[in-house]
Amino acid sequence: MRKKSWFSLPHFNHGGLWVDQSWWEKHCNELNAGIHDDAHQIFYKLLIQAIGKITTFDYKYHCETELSMDDLSKVISNAKVRSKIKFGCRSEFRLLDYQCEGKVIPCLSLNSSVEDQMKAFSVGVRRKIRKSYHNQLVIKTGSSELLDDFMTVYDNNIRALGSFGLPKKFFQSLLLHYEYGLATIVVAYHDRKAVGAAILLTFMDYAENPWFATVKDYNHLYVSYALHHQMISMAIRAGCRTYSFGRSTRDSSVHHYKKQWGTYDEPLFVNSTHDGFKRGHGHFLPVQNLVRMIPNSLVRRMDMQVSRHIF
Repeated sequence: MRKKSWFSLPHFNHGGLWVDQSWWEKHCNELNAGIHDDAHQIFYKLLIQAIGKITTFDYKYHCETELSMDDLSKVISNAKVRSKIKFGCRSEFRLLDYQCEGKVIPCLSLNSSVEDQMKAFSVGVRRKIRKSYHNQLVIKTGSSELLDDFMTVYDNNIRALGSFGLPKKFFQSLLLHYEYGLATIVVAYHDRKAVGAAILLTFMDYAENPWFATVKDYNHLYVSYALHHQMISMAIRAGCRTYSFGRSTRDSSVHHYKKQWGTYDEPLFVNSTHDGFKRGHGHFLPVQNLVRMIPNSLVRRMDMQVSRHIF
């Protein structure tokens, strides 16, 4: 929740949707005047877009849906928006009247083998990948046994950005309970010191690194190239066809870094019921400066409380 506004930020950048069929039928039966608040409206629109994608692309082989597109169209066409709360949702679809279009998700279409994928990279990317290993970087993959090293790199990186982070307990739970694909920690070491870390998640044929960080003083060793190459290789071996580099600000330096891998951009809209969401980033600058001044040990204790309200 941001101030007095609800905002949804799922783990995968394109979001997720869970629908209970019995609840849906009961809810539809109780509709009398076709009037819904904005939360209902965004739900209906997201649902119809998601079902359209499921039935159009290969996802129909992995997902089942019992809802009729015609029924959903009637619900949306009859609905009148009545704003009760400020509500926002990150999605690949345009869902509400207000959107922020400054973010994209660079994605890489994967080849069927690690060798073919390496050949598909540009000469510059291949050179930097090879150089990262010549620089004696050691890559380890695993689960909770690598969590402390991951947290060390992640914490330092998130503090440098002036932000509270997710607590260690969150990542422990994710690694333990995620059952829809891979949930793996990847750590890069130099002289036994963790200098880069990431988490790889997969779902069906889609792979993504939702959390990625490197130690700035070691970036000249091409740490990020070693990490991405490792995760791309793991994704290919897991049968994935797409590797997401995570969201980026359009035309930023990070965005250009990801584009050199041969990515294409998927849209990412920050949909909201009120225009103010589009202009909200500047309000966080005082908080960012404050977080940078607080000792890491203290901020780490605050992460749990903050993450319960802002994620």
